[in-house]
Amino acid sequence: MAEKISSIGAMVLDATAVLYLVALAIRLAALSRPGLKKVAKWSLIVALAVHTLGLLLRWTEGGLVEVAAVQSATGTTLEGAKLLYVFLSHPPFTNLYETLVFFAWGIGVATAFAERRREPGLSGVFALVLLWVSMGLASLSTDRQVEPLVPALRSFWLHAHVAFASFAYASFALAAVHSVLYLLKEGVRPAWFGTVAASSGLLTTLALGRGGLLSGKYGAAAVGLGADDKVTRLLVLVRLKGVAGNEVVIPRFDMPIAGWLLVAGLVFFCISLLFYIISIKRDDPKIERKAAWSLLGGTGALALVGIVAVVFCLSSKPLSMNMRQAIDSAVGQVVSGAGTGIGREDVAGMVTAAHALAKPPYRLSPRAFPYDFSLMVLVICCSLLAFAARSGKLNLVAKLPAAGILESRAHNATLVGFPLMTLVIVTGAIWANYAWGRYWGWDPKETWSLITWFVYAIYLHARFTKGWSGRRAALISVLGFFSVVFTFLGVNLLLAGLHSYATG
Repeated sequence: MAEKISSIGAMVLDATAVLYLVALAIRLAALSRPGLKKVAKWSLIVALAVHTLGLLLRWTEGGLVEVAAVQSATGTTLEGAKLLYVFLSHPPFTNLYETLVFFAWGIGVATAFAERRREPGLSGVFALVLLWVSMGLASLSTDRQVEPLVPALRSFWLHAHVAFASFAYASFALAAVHSVLYLLKEGVRPAWFGTVAASSGLLTTLALGRGGLLSGKYGAAAVGLGADDKVTRLLVLVRLKGVAGNEVVIPRFDMPIAGWLLVAGLVFFCISLLFYIISIKRDDPKIERKAAWSLLGGTGALALVGIVAVVFCLSSKPLSMNMRQAIDSAVGQVVSGAGTGIGREDVAGMVTAAHALAKPPYRLSPRAFPYDFSLMVLVICCSLLAFAARSGKLNLVAKLPAAGILESRAHNATLVGFPLMTLVIVTGAIWANYAWGRYWGWDPKETWSLITWFVYAIYLHARFTKGWSGRRAALISVLGFFSVVFTFLGVNLLLAGLHSYATG
């Protein structure tokens, strides 16, 4: 039964992504054809209804898996209230794939709610872009299968904590969208948008370079295929915690073309950023035009890196890996680097072996790099916004509501998101005490959630007590959303902690 529901649920969620893409296309058409605005609104509602059905099917599948696991472990048949409790204990947001899908649902709900009394406009288009990007990134995740929850997740505080987080992040996303559009309406020079895009591109290329890609060797993970030839789980060869920090040892594969492209992207983004800074200082359209062309070159190079990675993975042959040898090698590296007093057996006890997570044959897969692709998509979206801002043909400013309306919508979205973010921290602390026996432990995810809360607290405090409004408030709102993105995805990519189960 669970397998059948899983198959139906997967098809429903795949159909949801298509429906959102159709809704986005209709909204774009509605910008020049007002008669389509009602169709645009209902297309979102239909997609959201199908999305909700997909999440309910996912929840049902999780409940059946959890019931089967408990009955198998105890040897008893669950009935009545106990059966209902176990069935509902596995919500559809316990891994990276589900969290991204649920976050997209939150954006859809927030957008539909915000548009209940007004016609869809350009802000809804940007919101749907974010939504569809989240669904697209979810499709890259290999950790799709529903499995029994680990003890730390078997709590209804999980339901409240993640649900509040998804709606808080969705509200902050809408606030950031309206803040960016406010800045555009207020006449902020397109060069500033280009500066942000070039900066994000530069940081992304450096982040990708951490995996060795600049030298043409990519720290690619692989995925294992089960007996039914379906992707099982992301393969990480060795994860060592508690000794010499936290190390992940993964294989590296030659990808020289991607390396050269990334170097080219790095050069283009550096030149673009320099030109944008000069153009802002001198107010020189010619230099700004050169900056835009350089940004286009960097963005194109980064997009080609993604294409090369996909082609490389799809054309790769099955990999032959000796798991035990790889583990022994990694253990030896840590022992030699940790100094005396730590024995090989001590370190070996901390090893999470890859063969426990995936079955051979091992193949490279684009689904193994959800974070890398998310960074690439972020840069491409920022660049598209920068190009759209300086495009005279699109004339986005004329299609926007008044600046005061945009600012009010950003403020209202923040007023919704901030108390939800407060509940995220409170329910997370209660859940942490239930799972680990302490309310707060300065885990990276906890710390960055608090930083995000402070950013929006500063935004509201400055508005209510200092009378801040306009560009200053909008900039804080955009900064807050960057903090949200780092809390949601960046922490899992760059930092290790107790929330690492969500890495997919």
